[in-house]
Amino acid sequence: MTILVTGATGMVGARILKRLLADGVNCRAIVLRENKYRPP
Repeated sequence: MTILVTGATGMVGARILKRLLADGVNCRAIVLRENKYRPP
């Protein structure tokens, strides 16, 4: 299963994305400002 995380540059979205990836979940991220996004 792939999880879509919206707001991945925000405080909550970034933490959720990091946790999901640490747990081995396949994720996709939607970001408003690509230059602010730092992949975990």
